[in-house]
Amino acid sequence: DSVVLVMMLLEAYVGPSVVHDLRLVRGLRLLRLMRMVRIFKYCPELMTVVRGLGSALRAIVVICVFLSVIIYFCGVFFRILLESTELGNKKFDTVPSAMGTLLLDCTLSGAKGVHLIRDAYKEGLFYALFLLLFVLLSGITIMGTLTGLLVQTVRTVADVEKEEQTIRRMTQQIDEVWEYISTHGAASDT
Repeated sequence: DSVVLVMMLLEAYVGPSVVHDLRLVRGLRLLRLMRMVRIFKYCPELMTVVRGLGSALRAIVVICVFLSVIIYFCGVFFRILLESTELGNKKFDTVPSAMGTLLLDCTLSGAKGVHLIRDAYKEGLFYALFLLLFVLLSGITIMGTLTGLLVQTVRTVADVEKEEQTIRRMTQQIDEVWEYISTHGAASDT
């Protein structure tokens, strides 16, 4: 830590040109990030959340891939469907822009595609219905599943850690009892 502090002071007050030549030493500044690990020692709840995320990582990746596939197919669908409309020319002119619109405006947006659905309704009722179906599929079903998965996994990890802590405490108490019995039992035999 002190080496990193000296390097930071040199860079701040003397100038970056002096420290620029010492690229290897500049890399030591990355070690400052390791100090963040200390937080986990003082906040076990944070470690529980991190372990939960780690154990749910495979399922999270599967859900994100599935969501990406849905967005791709719907992006192609809406690109073809809205090709000759004003909304199609503005928001769905290419497949990547259609995918971006579906991801940002319908799936991740807090409005859940309300403005886009209203614009699609101006073009035609069926356009709005198809967008509403996409919002229901992606925004509510998939993202709700992802949220539920994360909550359940963190809860399971917390329960397992609580049980492990209880077992450690009971083992310690049993060891103390056996220690007491062995010391007092040997004293009463004499």
